[in-house]
Amino acid sequence: MRLNKEIRIKTEADIPDNIVMKLISSVIAQGKISNGGKTYCYVSLFQYEGKTYRVETNDSTKSIMFYVFNEKEKEE
Repeated sequence: MRLNKEIRIKTEADIPDNIVMKLISSVIAQGKISNGGKTYCYVSLFQYEGKTYRVETNDSTKSIMFYVFNEKEKEE
């Protein structure tokens, strides 16, 4: 059996793994809604435990990449 599907995750070091997995699971649960239903949402914002996180998705390579960031509060 040959395995050829790959999902990769890159995240900022201070975001706990369990939060990363919840955020990415939420994006995947929404389904492929960008690019005419061919890709997961390009950018999703989440509020979780008082913080805002941004999940970006890129599947322009042979693997699906998820990037998880802390969304910094903008100073006024």
